[in-house]
Amino acid sequence: VLQMFSGALQMYYKEYDLRALRARVISPKGTTQAAMDVIEPEKFIESWKRATRAAYERAKELARK
Repeated sequence: VLQMFSGALQMYYKEYDLRALRARVISPKGTTQAAMDVIEPEKFIESWKRATRAAYERAKELARK
């Protein structure tokens, strides 16, 4: 699971388009699709964007120290 998220984050930072990324990595009727069907998509996408941006900005801050 951690490798899956790590790979997804790497792809996200290259593309910056979460919808395109989801279309590429989520198998129809797969486990990730089952999870995404439960999560309210629009709120999840916005939350994911804010969360990854916050982590990225904090990593930059820590790298400067």
